[in-house]
Amino acid sequence: MEHSRVITPAWPGLHLTEVVSRRSFGKHWHDEFGIGWVEAGAHTSASGQGVVTAGAGDVITVNPGEVHDGHALGAQPRRWHMIYLRPQALHDLLAGPGGDWAAPLALTRPVLRDPRLLQPLRHASAWLRRPLVDAAERLGAESALVGLGQALRPHLNQAGPPEPTGRPEPAVLARVQARLLDDLAHTPSLAELATAVGRSRFQVLRQFQVQHGQSPHAWLMLARLHRARQLIHQGHTLAEAATVCGFADQSHMTRRFRHCLGYTPGQWQQARRG
Repeated sequence: MEHSRVITPAWPGLHLTEVVSRRSFGKHWHDEFGIGWVEAGAHTSASGQGVVTAGAGDVITVNPGEVHDGHALGAQPRRWHMIYLRPQALHDLLAGPGGDWAAPLALTRPVLRDPRLLQPLRHASAWLRRPLVDAAERLGAESALVGLGQALRPHLNQAGPPEPTGRPEPAVLARVQARLLDDLAHTPSLAELATAVGRSRFQVLRQFQVQHGQSPHAWLMLARLHRARQLIHQGHTLAEAATVCGFADQSHMTRRFRHCLGYTPGQWQQARRG
């Protein structure tokens, strides 16, 4: 079965594709970086390094202007997913606006077998497919993209500046937590958090994960849910709790309650009344 889909998330400088096909693609090129993976089947393709073969579980890449094609191997269609990034978007992802990664960048190999890259790639792709309904969801997507950027570093032709991580800094993380809780209805971006504490986005992300066992986004979502429970317990309506805690609407809050707590805010409301 032939299938193709293009996804343009609410994120500047990138788009995603998902393709299931047995057809051959003639030689062509993109003006973006492409990074993706083969989910099923296999194919062979031309590349800047000659003919290569990729199968299920392999990461596949293409540089801007790199001529390539694609031909299915075997009787089954191959299925693959790609994230395409404009060059500036990749630079910003690696070092932030004004960072010191010198142009031009290039991905070193057209086929990579690196599970340490595949996992954050799939994670970022999943985030970007979600409707980013509010700033907290954008924080989750930004965190996933920063994680992907770090996983890409060993596969770029420039090592780039070293990214210190170090041990968690309690005072720094306390400031990050305070900023997240300062106004639940207006979530800061990861870049804003990093600027506020004088660290890089990756340092904030990594230290927070080490200290709390979850990303700033995941921690914030639970904080919002606990605050919503308090407000509902105090007699606020579900709509009021959703607004104060920064959910896009009551339905969004209900989905997060089910996902994280296993029950709805309405059930919580009824239980407290009982």
